[in-house]
Parts: sequence; C-alpha cells; structure tokens
Amino acid sequence: MEDSQVRGRCGQRRGLVRKFLFLQSLFMTAMVLCEAQRSASLAGDSQVLTEFRAAIVDDSVKGCLANWTDSVPVCSWYGVACSRVGGGGSEKSRQRVTGIQLGECGMTGVFSAAIAKLPYLETVELFSNNLSGTIPPELGSLSRLKAFVIGENRLTGEIPSSLTNCTRLERLGLAGNMLEGRLPAEISRLKHLAFLNLQFNFFNGSIPSEYGLLTNLSILLMQNNQLVGSIPASFGNLTSLTDLELDNNFLTGSLPPEIGKCSNLQILHVRNNSLTGSIPEELSNLAQLTSLDLMANNLSGILPAALGNLSLLTFFDASSNQLSGPLSLQPGHFPSLEYFYLSANRMSGTLPEALGSLPALRHIYADTNKFHGGVPDLGKCENLTDLILYGNMLNGSINPTIGQNKNLETFYAYENQLTGGIPPEIGHCTHLKNLDLDMNNLTGPIPPELGNLTLVVFLNFYKNFLTGPIPPEMGKMTMMENLTLSDNQLTGTIPPELGRIHSLKTLLLYQNRLEGSIPSTLSNCKNLSIVNFSGNKLSGVIAGFDQLSPCRLEVMDLSNNSLTGPIPPLWGGCQGLRRFRLHNNRLTGTIPATFANFTALELLDVSSNDLHGEIPVALLTGSPALGELDLSRNNLVGLIPSQIDQLGKLQVLDLSWNRLTGRIPPEIGNIPKLSDLRLNNNALGGVIPTEVGNLSALTGLKLQSNQLEGVIPAALSSCVNLIELRLGNNRLSGAIPAGLGSLYSLSVMLDLGSNSLTGSIPPAFQHLDKLERLNLSSNFLSGRVPAVLGSLVSLTELNISNNQLVGPLPESQVIERMNVSCFLGNTGLCGPPLAQCQVVLQPSEGLSGLEISMIVLAVVGFVMFVAGIALLCYRARQRDPVMIIPQGKRASSFNLKVRFNNRRRKMTFNEIMKATDNLHESNLIGKGGYGLVYKAVMPSGEILAVKKVVFHDDDSSIDKSFIREVETLGRIRHRHLLNLIGFCSYNGVSLLVYEYMANGSLADILYLDPTMLPHGIAQELRKKQQALDWGTRYDIAVAVAEGLAYLHHDCSPPIIHRDIKSSNILLDSDMIAHVGDFGLAKILEAGRLGESMSIIAGSYGYIAPEYSYTMRASEKSDVYSFGVVLLELITGRGPIDQSFPDGVDIVAWVRSCIIEKKQLDEVLDTRLATPLTATLLEILLVLKTALQCTSPVPAERPSMRDNVIKLIHAREGVLESASSPEAAALTGKVALANVLDAEWDCIPKSTASSPTP
Repeated sequence: MEDSQVRGRCGQRRGLVRKFLFLQSLFMTAMVLCEAQRSASLAGDSQVLTEFRAAIVDDSVKGCLANWTDSVPVCSWYGVACSRVGGGGSEKSRQRVTGIQLGECGMTGVFSAAIAKLPYLETVELFSNNLSGTIPPELGSLSRLKAFVIGENRLTGEIPSSLTNCTRLERLGLAGNMLEGRLPAEISRLKHLAFLNLQFNFFNGSIPSEYGLLTNLSILLMQNNQLVGSIPASFGNLTSLTDLELDNNFLTGSLPPEIGKCSNLQILHVRNNSLTGSIPEELSNLAQLTSLDLMANNLSGILPAALGNLSLLTFFDASSNQLSGPLSLQPGHFPSLEYFYLSANRMSGTLPEALGSLPALRHIYADTNKFHGGVPDLGKCENLTDLILYGNMLNGSINPTIGQNKNLETFYAYENQLTGGIPPEIGHCTHLKNLDLDMNNLTGPIPPELGNLTLVVFLNFYKNFLTGPIPPEMGKMTMMENLTLSDNQLTGTIPPELGRIHSLKTLLLYQNRLEGSIPSTLSNCKNLSIVNFSGNKLSGVIAGFDQLSPCRLEVMDLSNNSLTGPIPPLWGGCQGLRRFRLHNNRLTGTIPATFANFTALELLDVSSNDLHGEIPVALLTGSPALGELDLSRNNLVGLIPSQIDQLGKLQVLDLSWNRLTGRIPPEIGNIPKLSDLRLNNNALGGVIPTEVGNLSALTGLKLQSNQLEGVIPAALSSCVNLIELRLGNNRLSGAIPAGLGSLYSLSVMLDLGSNSLTGSIPPAFQHLDKLERLNLSSNFLSGRVPAVLGSLVSLTELNISNNQLVGPLPESQVIERMNVSCFLGNTGLCGPPLAQCQVVLQPSEGLSGLEISMIVLAVVGFVMFVAGIALLCYRARQRDPVMIIPQGKRASSFNLKVRFNNRRRKMTFNEIMKATDNLHESNLIGKGGYGLVYKAVMPSGEILAVKKVVFHDDDSSIDKSFIREVETLGRIRHRHLLNLIGFCSYNGVSLLVYEYMANGSLADILYLDPTMLPHGIAQELRKKQQALDWGTRYDIAVAVAEGLAYLHHDCSPPIIHRDIKSSNILLDSDMIAHVGDFGLAKILEAGRLGESMSIIAGSYGYIAPEYSYTMRASEKSDVYSFGVVLLELITGRGPIDQSFPDGVDIVAWVRSCIIEKKQLDEVLDTRLATPLTATLLEILLVLKTALQCTSPVPAERPSMRDNVIKLIHAREGVLESASSPEAAALTGKVALANVLDAEWDCIPKSTASSPTP
C-alpha cells in the first residue's frame, strides 16, 4: 500500500513537472513573439530616422549623427530617446522612439517630414541648426507631441494649421527662422501650451485675441516680427503668464489695462512699437514684475506714481516716448530698482531728491527731457555707476555730494544750462571713466582734483565759460583717450604734463586763449589721431607732433594761431593723415616734399601763411586721395606741375594769390571731379588750355588777374555746370565765344573785364537768365548792346564801360536801374541812363532772296538736328537698366539685370539671397518707405543695399504704385540721387537693389547718441559726427538741392519726391549726399501738377502747412521739406525736437527766435566749432534760404533750381566779403535778425523777397 502511495505521489509530481515545462515553453514562446514584435517596431522607427538622416547634407560641425549606424541600437543613437509604450511592464508594453533631441548640432539640410511617421513621438528639439524648407503639415498627425522646438534655423513659409491638431503640445518654439504669414488663431486649441516662442520671424497681421484662451501659458515671446494692430485685452486672462515680450513690431493702440490682471507676470516688454495713450496705472498691480520695458513707443501722459509700489522691479525703461509732467517719486518707492531709463521724453519739473533714496540704483538715464533745476543729492546711491542727464534744461549747479558716488563710472550732463563751477569733489569718484559736461554755462577753473580720476577715458568740457589754466595734474589721467576742452576761455600754456597720457587719441583745445608754444612732450602720445588747437594764440615753431613714431594722426588742425618757422618735414611719416589744416599762421619756408607720404590725405590747407618755393611734385604724385588742396595766399613761385592730374579725386584746387608763373598745364583737364578751380592773382601766362572744357563737374573757374593771352576757348561751353566764370584782368583777345551763352547755370558772375576782347556782345547771352553779375568792361567790344541784355531780370550788376559800343541802350528796367558809371567810356552809346539819342532816319532794307533761302535752310537743318537728338534720347530711355520680372515665375529662374560703368551684367535672385544670408537679421541695416533694407556683400566684394518689399495679395493698388516707382527710378541717373541698380519679384516679395551708402543717413549722424550704442559702433558714429562740420553740412545742402532740382526741372514729366527728410538723405564713404527712398514718389502727368494723391505725402514735421487742407503734393511741398532739412543742418535739432514747446516745430521755433531777437549761437548746433567771419555770413545766408523755403505761402518759396543758386551764392559771396566792414561786425555775437538783412553790397542780391517770420 505504501508502494502504491509512493507511486501515486511520483505520478503527481511527474504531471506537475510536465505542466510546468509546458507553461515555461508557452511563456518563452510569448517572450520570443513579444521581442520579435518589439524589434519589428523599433526597426520601423529606425527606418524612419534613417530617412530623416538622409535629408541632412552636412553634419560635420559636431558630428551628432556619427553613431546613427546599423551596428548601434536605435535607442542608443545620439539625440534619440526611447520609452516603453502600450502599458507599463505588461506583455503589451514595448519600446518606441519618443524623442528627437538634436539641438545645437550645427546640422545643415532640409527639415524632413519623415518624423511624422513616428506615432509615439513626444519631443522634437532641433533648435540652433541650419535646417531649411517648411514645417511639414504631416506633423499634425503626431497626437502625442508635447514639445516642438525648432528655433534658430532657416525655415520658411507659414505655420501649418494642422500643427494645432497636436493638442497635447506644451512647448512650441519657432523663433529665429524666416517664417511669415499671419498667426493662426487655431493655436488657441492647444490648451496645454505653457511655452510659445515666435520671436525673430516675419509674421505679420494682428495678434489673435483667441490667444487669451491659453490659460496655461507662462511664456509668450513674439518680438521682432512685423505684427500690427493692438495688444489683445484678452491677455488679461493669462494669469499664469510670467514672461510677455512683444518688442520690435508695429503694434498700435494703447497698452491694455487688463494686463494688470496677470498677477504672476515678471517680465513685460513692448519696446519699439507704436503704442499710444498713457501708461495704465493698473500695471502697479503686477506685484511679481521685475522688468518693464516700454521704450520707443508714443506713450504720453504722466508716469503713474503708483508704479513706485512695484517692490520687485529691477529694470524700468520708458525712454523714447512722449511722457510729460513731473517725475513723481517718493521715499520708499522702487526699493529694488537698479536700472531707471526715462530718456527722450518731455518730462519736466526738477529731478526729485527721492532719487537719492533708491538704494539699489545703478543706472539713471533721464536725458533729453525738460527737467530744470540742479543735479540732486545722490550721495546715498552707493551702487550708482551711470548718471545720464544730458539734453535737459538743468540750470542749477552740480551738487558737490556727487563725490560720494565712489562707484560712478559715467556722468553725462552736457547740453544743459548748468551754472557754477565744476565741484572739486568730483575728483573723489575714482572709478569714473566718462565725464561729459559740454555745452553748459559752467564757469571758473578746471579743478586740479580731476587729476585723481586715473581711470577716465573720455572727458569733455566743450563750450562752457571755463577760465584759468589747464591743470598740469591732468597729466596723471593716464587712461584718457579723449580730452576736449575747446570753446572756453582758458588761458596760459598747454601743460607739458599732457605728454604723459600715452593713451590719448583725441585732443581738442581749439577756440580758447592759450598762448606759448606747443609742448614737445606731446610726441610721447603715440596714439593721437585727432588734434585741433585752432583759434588760439599759440606761437613758436610746430613741435611735438612731427616726432610721433609711429604716427597715427588722422586729423590735425593748427590753423588761426601765430605759429612761426617752417613746417616740420617729419610730418610725412603720418601716412594715415586725412585732414591737415595750418592756414592763417605765420609759417615760412617751403612745403615739405615729405608730404608725398600722405597717402590717405583728403584735405590740405596751408593757405594764408608766408610759404615760398615751388609746389612739390611729390605732393601731387603721392596723395591719390586728395580732394581739397588749398595753397592760396602764400608766396609760392614757379610752375604749376603738369603732374597735377595725378590727383584724380581732387574737387577743390586753390592756388590763388601767389606768384606762380608759366602756363596753365593742359593736364588739369584730366581731373574728372574738379569742381572749383582758383588760379587767380598770380602771374600765369600763355593761353587757357582747351582741355579745361573737359571738366564737366566744374562749378567755379577763377583765372582773373593773371597774364593770360589768346582767345577764350570755345571748349568752355562744355562746362555746363559752371556757376561762376572769372577771366578778367588778363590779356585775352578775340571775340567772346557765343557758346558761353549756353552755360545756363551761370549765376554768380561772368567776368571778362579788363582784357582786349573785340567783336560784339553775343546775342546768345539771352540764355543766361540766372546771371546776377556781368562784367565786360575795359575791352574793345563794338556794335550795339543787344536788347537781350535788358531781358536778364536776374542781373543786379552790369558793367560794359570803356568799350567801343554804339547806339541806344535797350529800354529796360534792368538797364535803367544800373548806375551810369556802368556804361561810360563808350563814345557812341546813348539812351537812359546816358544822354538821349539823336533820331536818325535810314531807309529800310529788305532781305535778299539768297538771304531768305539761307535762313530757311538753317531752320530746317536745326529742326532735323533736334529731331535726331530726341530720337536718340528716346532709344536711350528704352535701354532702362531696371528689369521688371512678372510675378509667379520660379525664383531660381530670375535674372537681375544690373548696369555697371555702362556695362550690363546679370545677377540671379539666389545670388542676392545668398549675399544677404537669406535676408537674415544680421544684415538688416534699416527700414525704407516700403520695407526692410539689407546689406548684401557680393562674391566680388562689392557691397549693395537690398530693399525687401512685401505686398498683400489683395493690395494691388500699392503694388501698382510700387511698379510705377520702379519704372521711374530706373530712368533716373544723377550724382546726388540714390541710383536703383535692379529689381526682381517673386510671390509678392520684391527686391530692389541700390547703391550702398557706407555712412548711413544724415538723421543717424545728427541724432543718434553714441553713448547708447555698443563701443565699436559708437566710435564710428563719433567719427562721422566729428566729420559733420559746417563745410560738410553746406556740401550736403547743395547736393540735396541739386538732386531735387533735377527731379523738378530736368525730368519730364517732373517728379515730386513727397518725403524729403534727413533720414532719406544718405551719405556715401566720402560723405557725399544722395537723396534716397522714392517710396512715395509720383510722376506728375503734364497738365496735372498738384494732383491730389491717395496716400499721405511726407513725414511729420516736414509736411508743408497747405497739405493739411489741400491734400495735394507739389514741387513747393518738396521745397518746404527741403527748408526743414536746412534748418536741421544749421541747428542740429529735429523737426519736432524735445526742446521745443508743445505744438512747436522747428520752423516755428526758429522764427520765434528771430522775433525774440536772439543770437545766432542760440540756434546754431552747439557741436559746430565757433564759426569764423566768413562762415557766419554763409550760415546766415543759408538760414535765409531755409526761411524762404518754409514760407507759409507756397508761391513765395523759391524753386529748387533757385535754391541751388542761392546756396552757392552763400559761399561764393562771403569768401570775397569776409574782410568788409559789415562782415567784421559779425565777429562777436550775431543777432538772428541779421538774417533778414543778409545781403551785403559785395554779395549778389537774390530776387526773392525775405519772408516775414
């Protein structure tokens, strides 16, 4: 029995074993099947990722995809994340690819749609690569996607609406691409979204109000797009929001008070939009706010005092708005504030003492407002590093407690009315690096304690009333790079201790009362690049600078002193010297031949000295960049070297008032840019070379008072830009060439007097209808005085005395208003104002048949000639270099035709895109009238400007106006108009290719603040601002006038610019002005002048007053805008300046200054050096022109052609009148009222009447 029981138990055990083995086999089979299924799924994912990898063409930067091979499991590939899916650890769970994290790999290629085949994908991070293409719509199938971050690539196109099907999305990052189009309102369906980054793209349209439904959103970044419309009030529902940034768009409307409900908001940035209205007081409810940036909008009203309750706020910027009223600040406000920016508003009142109770304060920027009073006590602000108060109306003193700000690094209080002295306590601010107090009313001496400021880099006390000597202690400021003490009343000598400042780059001491010699110790300042000691009483020989080695000098001005001795020859080692002025001293000796080493020299003026010897040939052959050479009023002898034509860039050559002999070298006709040639008052002989006729740019030719012989070359008639021609007091003979009558631009003077000319006065002079002074006296002219002279109504001076003229003078008011002495010495001349003529009857004579036939043939020949010229002009217009490409073509097939030097070449659309890095933001250089402007560096090294213009599909009216603009621009070629090189268009995006202007706009140079810019850019801007002296401003005024005159008078039909302003005046590398941005230009059809336009003409502050009620643009509208630009050049102030009373523009302000009998220096740009006598006269005449241009009555405004003449008169007349008694009266303070009488006998009188201010 026991055996049977044992056998039974053994059987049971064998059964259990068999069951166990069966179950084990079943389990192993299941595991094998699961593993096979898992492997099959991962194999599919691997295949998808391999397809994604195939679209990457370059992975060499970091090699992130190096281990994406078959030998490595897919879940071990770099950047690939896998997770178990399908139910935790159950048999149904398996591994699948759930994440692709390849950010910052530097991969180049196309964004592949293959990843849409990864159904379990939750994370896609491909930011900071070089992926191109569009966002694949197929991604909308990724229902598990939670994070999609693809910023900093080169993706284009729009956001596909299918992406909003990914309803689990929590992070969506598309920043830093080239995406465009409107923002999809459907994004509001992504209820889990917490992070939305759309910044740095080209999105347009308005912000959908539906985004206010994204209640889980904590970060919303939309800055640097092209968004328009208002900020949705629905954003007040985003109570989880911590960061809202909408900077650099085109948003309008007010800042919604509802934002005050975003109780968790920490960052609110809306800078650089066009928001209006006041700052909502509700923002004071944002208790968590740490950064508030409202800069560069149009916000107005007062700054709410309640904002001071934001206890966590560390950064607040409301600069560049229109805020007004006082700064209401109480003790206890802003306890955490470190950065406080209120620049460029209209705030008034005094700076509150409570500023000194902000314990964390580091920066105070309250510049460019209307604050008055003194500098408050800020001694308790121990962390203060930047105190910026310039451009206000501060009229108190500088608080001595400033010496307690031990950490102060920058103190700018220039352009105020501060009084009192410079407190010696400022010498305790031992961390100070930048100190600028220029253009105030500071008095007293410069404190010696400033010598303790050994870290100072920039120090500027320009244009104050400082007295006493320059402290020798300043020699201890060994880190200083810029020292400006000019335009004060400093006395004594230049301390030799300044030679210890080896880092010094700019040293400006001009317009003081300094005496003694130039210390030789300055030769230790090896880094000096800009030196100006002009307008002092310095004596002795030039020393110090000539010993610089290496020499880094770029600008040197020692003019208007009493320096003696020779010019040191070692100056020639300064190969970077660009501008060198030594005029009006007592220098002797010769011009050093070592000047030939001045390879970068652009201006050399050694006039009004006592130099002798010959003109060194080496100077002419070694200075290829020379644009102005003035050696006048010396005792130079010898010949004018024939190598003069080596100066290929020369524009002004003045060798007058010397003792030069020999002939005028014919080679002078090979200088293509020469515009002003003055060889008068020498002993030059021989004939006037016909090659002078090659100087097509010539505007002034003065050869009077020499010993020139022969006839007047007929080739002079080719100098069609001549405004002044003086050949008087020579030995010229023969007849007056009739071709001189074709010099239609002659206006200042035509002087042929005191020669031996014969023949009659050419009737062709009837075309000289702009001429104001004509001198034909003391010749042997015969015949009758042609009646055409009586029709020259612009003549204010006519002298035909001492000739052999006969017959009656023409009956004309022009003749009658001349003095009788202008006609004496002609024994046969009669009629008013001379004696009455005796009436002699003579039989009439008819024309013979032969004479009639000859006249008919001549007329027919002339008509055929004119017709031929017209045909040639018509064909030339058909060879327009601009190529208009029909839209809808493939971009890659575009060819952009470009003309260079009369040769045509092609440039593809893709080349343009590559040259601008696909219109990348890094190449953005500005905004034009229709769009953004980019810098394009072509493979050849050539630099162009590309304007991108985007049209909406339904905006056909604008599109057509744009096409008209392009067609117009393509036909325009003028040296002072910005030339359009080419054009192409694709899918509503048009590219305009222009010349590149290296020095940017006039507005940038006039108004940008270097202290607000990065160091490198600031340095460049300061150089440009220093170069913008009065001479350059005058040249800009003339250039703009000539460009507009061409549009108004030389284009058929005439063209109105319609948006003249300083930001549309662009300056090339030589600071030559070009009128740009014809985005609003219209061609006026013949007979439809002044037709009403459908869009606003002009910019605020430049618009003529009649436009507000006529809505009609005309040439007179442009003239008004041009007058405003002239006022900007003179005053340095904008058309709507912060310093003006409310509602007052620059025109009204200048006129009010005249009525109030203010002085010229009260309106003159304070950055200009104190003008010399001739310059004062010139500025007054330019100011008068500006007032005439801005007359409220359009009919009283001169034409642009007249303005060119007036501006040129302003310079030419005053150069001869600077020594007159009337001019001498202007050496001190000049009343603005003088502008109404700014017409002296020695200056040609304008025919236009003076406006009433």
